[in-house]
Amino acid sequence: LEDILPTSVISVAVSMLTSVLSGSKPAVRVSALRILNRVKANVTASFHELDALVSDSNLSVATLAISMLLKTGAESSIETHLKTLTNFMLDISDEFKCNVADGIKGLCFKYPRKKTVLLSFLAKSLRDDGQYEYKSKVVDTMMQIMQELPETKDETLLHLCEFIEDCEYTDLACRILYTLGEEGPSTKGAHKYIRYIFNRIILENPAVRCAAVQSLAKYGRNCPSLHGRVCLLLKRCFGDSHAVVRDSALLQYKILQNSELNNYTDGQLGVPVENLVQTLKNYLGDGTSTPFDINTVPKKVKQQPKKQDQKTSASAASPAVTATYTSYAEQLAKVPELTELGRVISSSKLLPLTESETEYTVGCIKHMFAEHIVLQFDCNNTLEDQLLENVSVKVEIEDGEFEVVDEIPLESLPYDTIGTTYVIIQKEPESNPVGTLSCTLKFTAKEIDTASGDVDENGYEDEYQLEEIEITIADYMAAWTCPNPQGLWEELGVANQNVEKYALNTFKTLEQACKEIATFLNMTPCGQTNYQPGVSSKAKHLLFLSGKFLGDTQVIARSRMKLNPSGGVAMELTVRSQNSDVNVALCNAL
Repeated sequence: LEDILPTSVISVAVSMLTSVLSGSKPAVRVSALRILNRVKANVTASFHELDALVSDSNLSVATLAISMLLKTGAESSIETHLKTLTNFMLDISDEFKCNVADGIKGLCFKYPRKKTVLLSFLAKSLRDDGQYEYKSKVVDTMMQIMQELPETKDETLLHLCEFIEDCEYTDLACRILYTLGEEGPSTKGAHKYIRYIFNRIILENPAVRCAAVQSLAKYGRNCPSLHGRVCLLLKRCFGDSHAVVRDSALLQYKILQNSELNNYTDGQLGVPVENLVQTLKNYLGDGTSTPFDINTVPKKVKQQPKKQDQKTSASAASPAVTATYTSYAEQLAKVPELTELGRVISSSKLLPLTESETEYTVGCIKHMFAEHIVLQFDCNNTLEDQLLENVSVKVEIEDGEFEVVDEIPLESLPYDTIGTTYVIIQKEPESNPVGTLSCTLKFTAKEIDTASGDVDENGYEDEYQLEEIEITIADYMAAWTCPNPQGLWEELGVANQNVEKYALNTFKTLEQACKEIATFLNMTPCGQTNYQPGVSSKAKHLLFLSGKFLGDTQVIARSRMKLNPSGGVAMELTVRSQNSDVNVALCNAL
């Protein structure tokens, strides 16, 4: 509304919100401060009220007041506000600390001359107690400041070096070591980071040691003056207790000894690794004397033979439905056409599009990106006398604001193997459209002589109709269990909620209602409020659900349910988040 209402109306609203800051009810003060924190208009008239609220007995009020002062205050008052903030940083929740980190980042961009003070504050907060989410938020904030203000690179990297000396999170330590390897060699004093990196090789677990070895090698490749020193340190790793660390150190050492290999280490190969491995095997098997040419490697994803343990389970269930992946992000990163779409925000469960007894079984996984939706179709050919080639799925938009922009076909699908083809759909940025998609499996079928294994090259084109795919608002929700649901619920408050009531006549029990609602919204029960048979009441129940919309907006929902004597369940659903559109959309989804 702020973008479409006149300035005079916004000024009146700001004035009224400012007037309630001196009220006696903490909930009113918190709600007013939350709204003022989101307002873009000038709120300097409320500075004296904010100064008074900094010492408020309610930590939520005091934190929001400080956060607002950091965003809107003068450059000369930054040190004073930071000193005040330091006094109660240990007592506030990690969610509030993340808000403070965002405020510090905005202040650093607004007043670059204060970058040293602000970065020191963030670095000090890394040494305080806090969970992984908060530490990760601060590290990301410092890296963003370094990218926007290149003159802070040396200072930021040194702060991160000091943090990994006591970092208890393997993932964070590896990310920082990667950043040190990428950014450190380009600084004037690159040599000073060598000690911190090598300390990780001596003191850390194998995963961190491997990351440190790779980071160290980048200094040897990009800093000629450090080449000899890095080679010496890598040789010390040859006696590491872990085989992977030893192999990594030996590989990096050999690369440093042969400068021609540098182009194949830091750059992207641009071809799928599986295709490269297979092409290299064929090259070695041919025994040719011609130098290997990486341009001969196919860039399209090739089908890999199914493992024996997958074949064993195929008789019990359809592979297309039961196949699971430890990391969808890693799988998608192997497809060159998908690397430019950015990071995966959320992924759905595998949705079967065929019956398990049909000749072709297909399942779909929906991957959400910032501006795209990638449909991953896992296909299985159950006909022993057929080879499928040029396998793809044609998607037609029945309704919804989508556009199909690309298809990634599968070259070959032999009998009893799982193959994957992709369809890329574009949507408007910042939009969350819903709709229905019709799908048709298309392929070229070639007959196979089961006795000899010979393939008839005269294939024929065919197609197979699949079930429709629904894109719902829940597809944009990522699974997340809120560690403190009651705290998040109170923090968001009534100003950030939407409430709807429903008569769910198809549900026979509260247990069924709890399971179905959580599945439908793609949210996770939290705070030990999930229905427990034999323990929870059969007449009424209170369920809290949590999730992250588009990967970063924390959403919490409260479902009050009561079993009607005449049948069905009466439910009141309350959804809270910082995004009112999300609240309304989730309530309307049922």
